[in-house]
Parts: sequence; C-alpha cells; structure tokens
Amino acid sequence: MAKARKLPQGTSVQMAQNDVDRIRLYRFRYSVLVEELEDNPPGRDDKNMIVREAIDDTSTILYLGTDQEIMRTLRLSYGMVTPVPPPLYKGYELARFSEYADADLSLTSAWAISDRWRGSPALSILFAAVYKMSKERNIRFDFCHCPPAQLQLFQRLGYRRYTSNFANEAGLMMPMVMLMDDVRHLKRVKSPLFRIACKYENSSATAVWFSRQFPEANQATALAIARAAALQHSAAARPGRPRRQAGDLGLLRAHLPGGRGADSPGRYGQRDVHSAVRRRRSARR
Repeated sequence: MAKARKLPQGTSVQMAQNDVDRIRLYRFRYSVLVEELEDNPPGRDDKNMIVREAIDDTSTILYLGTDQEIMRTLRLSYGMVTPVPPPLYKGYELARFSEYADADLSLTSAWAISDRWRGSPALSILFAAVYKMSKERNIRFDFCHCPPAQLQLFQRLGYRRYTSNFANEAGLMMPMVMLMDDVRHLKRVKSPLFRIACKYENSSATAVWFSRQFPEANQATALAIARAAALQHSAAARPGRPRRQAGDLGLLRAHLPGGRGADSPGRYGQRDVHSAVRRRRSARR
C-alpha cells in the first residue's frame, strides 16, 4: 500500500464514545499489531480478531482519522479512574510514587498506526492532543513502556528511563515516565512538546522530587543528551550534507504547534546517533 503523507480534509482527533467505537478501535489494533506487524500484544483475541484488555473499559481511547478511516490510536488511562494492572504496577515501580495521589498519574499505551500513515503527521497530532488533555487534568507523571527500538523516539518526546526493563507478551519493554511539569527537561532534550508545555502553569517540585527518588535516572538522561550533543556536533562538521530524521519523529517536530520545520537542526535518525557515538569513542582512545 502506498504511503500517505498529507492528511485528508476532515481529519481530526476523536474519542471513542460508545461500544461501537471501541470495538472498531479494538479491531483496528488487531489489524495493525497482529496482521501487519505480526506482533503478540496483550489482549490479543484471535477468535474475535480484536486486541482488548480489561484496562480499556475505564480508559480514554483516542484516535486520529476521518469518518471513513482510522489512522492511529492510543489509550490514555487516568490513575484516579483506572486501576493499574498488577504487572504494570510492578514494572513501573509505582510503589515508589506513593507520595503522589492516583489523580497525579496517567498511563499512555496501546498505540497503533496504520502502515499507510507511518511517517505522516498522524503521530504528532495525536500526541499533542494527549499532552494537552493530561495537562488540563493536572497530571504530573505520565508513564509508558516501549520496545528498545522505539526508545529514541520516546526520549525525544520527553519521556525518560528510570528503572529496569520488564517483559510482557510482546517481548522486552522499557518503562519510562514523563514529568509533565518539567519544562526544563523538555527544553534540554529538544522535545516538540516544549512550547506547548510553556503555555501551562508548571512547577519544579516534581523534578526535584524525582531527582532525589531516582538518582540513577539522571545518569540515563545525561547520556541521552550527550549522545544528542555528539550527533549535533558531528552534523555541524559536515556542512552541506542533509540532516536526517526517522519518519515519525521528524514529522512530529515539524507538525506539532511550535515545532520546527523539516530542515531545522536538532533532529536526526537513529543510525546517525550510533555513528556519532562510535566516532566520539574512537576519538577518546
């Protein structure tokens, strides 16, 4: 199927309103995660050809699309409304966040994007909507998990690693958290959500608490920023060579409000990161 980059007229972020909407989205997940990607996601139901978990019943399920087509979907679960499944409670080490109320926590998960719309603005539009919804509910920590191959994408969004990995039906997963008020961190990692965050009232209290509670996370964040800096230095030393960016992440920065265009600095592909790090290590020897 040919890739589409320009979203059709009438595209919007919508919320599942009833069981009919939800079943449609569960089937969309199955078509993407199982049939396209040959994955084994939690909640896989081959008999009914859906992907549905118990957490879906009390979560907000968003999708980007038109009346005729779903492009991308994800699930937003608020801690005050949706009990966190025990495996995720353990995997995210939520017991260490007990100083905060359930109302301060949220979980973003169950994302799927149709092959036809990978590399389009679909990712950027949906993540911007989720961030705004969470800020308007005064969420302080948003948790997610991803396979290692997607780590760079989520780190550049503003999520950070803070604990060890865990495994589920889909394989190895890396738990991450975004401090919704930590505008300084969003700026440091050049998150496309930074300018959106600046429109809201923010406090440094959660960042100070997090640094004390998870000092090891500071090292992981520093390493990620150092890699980005090494990459930027490497790119600056090669004038005239076009800058590269993995499809979804590049469009995320280009299409989010306040994001920079496709030719702006600070956005690179994963292969470039690895090359820059190797050159930096060689220079130290």
